[in-house]
Amino acid sequence: MIGKLLVASPSILNDHVFSRSVILMIENSGTGSMGFIVNKQTNYCLDDLIKGSKLNVPLFEGGPVNNDKLFYIHNNKNIPESIKIGKNLFWGGDFNFIMNGIKEKKFHVDSFKFISGYSGWEKNQLENEIKLKSWLIIKNDYDLIKIKNNLWSKIIKDIGGETAYFFMAPDYPGLN
Repeated sequence: MIGKLLVASPSILNDHVFSRSVILMIENSGTGSMGFIVNKQTNYCLDDLIKGSKLNVPLFEGGPVNNDKLFYIHNNKNIPESIKIGKNLFWGGDFNFIMNGIKEKKFHVDSFKFISGYSGWEKNQLENEIKLKSWLIIKNDYDLIKIKNNLWSKIIKDIGGETAYFFMAPDYPGLN
């Protein structure tokens, strides 16, 4: 499941954390699973966390676990210690190497998505949620670094069929 996307099913529209979430799976083992929500931009930027970086790059909410930790995904295969999780998609790597590369203009800052926290599941928890149809599992055919807005709606619309009716559902259906 590594590199695939978990797309919040329309059935969990009322969950304040995972409603309309698209999660990039980065780990799935016998002990549990881990991924990053990649479509929920916060009101913060990287310079808010790393004072003096002068990087006005948006920070994304990766999930409710360890949201005081910084993670990042990127499409730069030459970053030491990064882990390949898909076609031209990596996570982590030597942070100082990245920051120096950005400052020296070897890397464009737009080739990174910076994420605060992650989404995690204990052993069998995610599998049970999938059985309950809380998540749709799809192949990652999207440029997660570039797409920032409306990713959930786009994927739901692309899936088509009965599911596609929900792509235009309001954020809070109970307020209609």
